[in-house]
Amino acid sequence: MTYLSKSPSLRLSLIGVALVLMGQACGVKSGPVGSAGIFYSPNQGETWTPKVKAGQDEEGEAITIEQVSISQVMISPLTSNVLYAVAGPAGLYQSEDKAESWQKIIAQPVSNLLLDAKDTQVAYVVSGQTLWRTKDYGKNWSVIYIEATPRAEINDITQNPVEPNKLYLATGKGLVMLLSQNQGEAWQRVKIFDKPIIKLMFYPRDPKIIYAIENGGVIWRSQDSGNSWSAITKNLQTQLKVKLGTFRDLVILPGAGEGLLYANSLGIYRSLDAGQNWSALTLLTRPGSVNITALGINPKNANNIIYCAQGVLFKSSDGGINWTTRRLPSPLAVTSLVVSPDDPNSIYISLGQ
Repeated sequence: MTYLSKSPSLRLSLIGVALVLMGQACGVKSGPVGSAGIFYSPNQGETWTPKVKAGQDEEGEAITIEQVSISQVMISPLTSNVLYAVAGPAGLYQSEDKAESWQKIIAQPVSNLLLDAKDTQVAYVVSGQTLWRTKDYGKNWSVIYIEATPRAEINDITQNPVEPNKLYLATGKGLVMLLSQNQGEAWQRVKIFDKPIIKLMFYPRDPKIIYAIENGGVIWRSQDSGNSWSAITKNLQTQLKVKLGTFRDLVILPGAGEGLLYANSLGIYRSLDAGQNWSALTLLTRPGSVNITALGINPKNANNIIYCAQGVLFKSSDGGINWTTRRLPSPLAVTSLVVSPDDPNSIYISLGQ
């Protein structure tokens, strides 16, 4: 893998820079279990195990990521043994053994990671105002986009699920959407939004459908590859008489139909028809009383819903009618939650400040 240099023309092999740039920076030495890092549950949150091992230092002492704030944990879409942990200023970590051990593969700050859905060799990393791409499983990286707007970072990147060469980028302080049809070799402007876009998503069963989520919680939907847009959260506000609050997460439901699960600071809402109609899930807490930080779903069963708030995991097996609660392994916020595509009982969570 490769360390991302600040110079776009410089490509460094991880092997060549690991000893110089990483060393003890791969994590922190073992300490009390339970702060940040990654945790794993084999039984939907009944028990948890920290997955924080990151090798040894020069003195042979254990290095861990248990005090590294992780913003997102991801499972490779093509190889479920491979996981990634996005660690913001601390870079990017990779595990090739289901999180049993981690290796820092990028020391440069990383805010977003996109794994190619068709090719394990290809990945994209956002580092501030720069977008990097690898075509050889991280051995070499090249810069494919630099944001020119002052003090504006790249907010998000997504990929067409059927045509992986097509990339969409939210940049220019999140106000501009760009399209590349050749893996980032060249870009064209698609849309200028009135407010910053913080998240981009494709509907996996129809590559023409894209979602763009504003910082204020508005969900925009395009059904023609980004040429025209409609705000589907208007129906949510009108039908349920609720405010949008602060955006937390948007999950696409498995199965037929364009089902969505939308979490904000006030609650969780569901639509089974692309946002035309909405219903509010009946949670155990009153609206806005807890801070929902992560939302997940069984990729094979839309009725199995999981979310995390205030050190507690909430789970439902009947679509949100009944809930059970379990204590989370750390008081820190759960920043992301992912359910294994191979085993719906297996859950990974990331924790951070």
